[in-house]
Amino acid sequence: MTEVPTPPDSPQGTPPAAAPAPAPAPAPVAAPVVAGGPKQGNGIAVAGMILGIIACALFCIPYIALPCAIVGLILSIQGKKKSLVTGTGSGMAITGIILSIIALAVAALLIILIIAGAMTSSFSTYSYGR
Repeated sequence: MTEVPTPPDSPQGTPPAAAPAPAPAPAPVAAPVVAGGPKQGNGIAVAGMILGIIACALFCIPYIALPCAIVGLILSIQGKKKSLVTGTGSGMAITGIILSIIALAVAALLIILIIAGAMTSSFSTYSYGR
């Protein structure tokens, strides 16, 4: 039998080269730490909404309802602007705006009716039998 000649680069007793080992898996990455901690709330929107609720509840007392509604409207608008930056409190700000506008309208209407009632003649012209 004839032997098959071996190539000169590989000696006959050397085992074939093994495949390279797979690269190790990358280390898990930790979640980023936020310096500010948990998300901050929007206190201005909360205050505006609370004042809007108070103004709606006490609309029959215009000396309380009007200032609460005006301040509530201002704070709610500021809270809405802040919510665009922070992303929190948008719903409360909108609720405060709506409630404050409703309270302003009802309290203003009540004041107009009180003034109109005071301007009319409150004395009766009935003569009581004379």
